[in-house]
Amino acid sequence: MYRSIRAGLSQKSRQCGVLGVGRERDTCLWKAKADEAVKMAGLISREMKNCTQAKNPEKCKKVGMKQIAQNKAKAAKYMQKIKNYGRKSIKKGAKAQSGVEKAADKSTKVF
Repeated sequence: MYRSIRAGLSQKSRQCGVLGVGRERDTCLWKAKADEAVKMAGLISREMKNCTQAKNPEKCKKVGMKQIAQNKAKAAKYMQKIKNYGRKSIKKGAKAQSGVEKAADKSTKVF
């Protein structure tokens, strides 16, 4: 219930499906968050042109650069999550397959 209410209020959640669950929705949400962080970094860099009109232009540039770095790091974090999420399923699948093979080997052995 809570998730459907929250999804109704969030544009990213609506975009990725309100009732969906699983890998596709997770990766869609992480991709949307990464895109948002990249867009914010771009907006901040464009707004840094106005730092020359600020009271303290050096402080304005310093704060802007810090925010850009934070947003780029956030985008990289979400992209890494997407990359690692795919690897986990492959490893789990391979591990499960090897477990099935081991169990089959044990059952075919004659004592």
